[in-house]
Amino acid sequence: MCEIVIAKKNRQEVINLQEIEAELDNEYSEFERAIEELIRKLLFASQYMEEMAPMDEDESVQLKKLYRSIVKKLHPDIAGNVTEEQTALFNSAVAAYENGDLQRLKAIAEMAGIISPAEPAGDGIEYLKKEKDRLYKLVCKLKEEITDIKEGYPYILIEFVQDEEKMEKRRREYKRELREYRQAAAEYKKRLNELLRQA
Repeated sequence: MCEIVIAKKNRQEVINLQEIEAELDNEYSEFERAIEELIRKLLFASQYMEEMAPMDEDESVQLKKLYRSIVKKLHPDIAGNVTEEQTALFNSAVAAYENGDLQRLKAIAEMAGIISPAEPAGDGIEYLKKEKDRLYKLVCKLKEEITDIKEGYPYILIEFVQDEEKMEKRRREYKRELREYRQAAAEYKKRLNELLRQA
């Protein structure tokens, strides 16, 4: 604010403190809302992770069994000669396993040929063409979903959600910044009053 007053004074413009204060108050309010929104998002992400339904024992056993089968078939060190696509599929399986995503792991196991979809009906070649198209669409959809998830909220806050210390540290940083801005505002107001007394 002091800089604005000095600039107006140098240009010999009329100094309207109410207009300047209103503009600065709006800017400060926007900044404060942005900080509160970030804190709200952190809390939401934390609650989201806590509320995720845990797997029952059968699902957990199935997840581990599928993952072991995928590792045997697609792990570069175990399976040997694996293609780039198989390596990407394996990496997706690792992520699905770490996230406890049984449905995604089933889809990956199906794409890798570990579990079979329903038995073909009718002509075998026609079935294989349809199956190829279905699997291709499934892979494309999964890739898009993975990209959307990794680029979106709340995934971008995963490091904070998984580490309570980091989340608390971020909260403290936001609160510290807020205190600093309030102190700076008080100092500017004091300096402004001094400038106005000199005018």
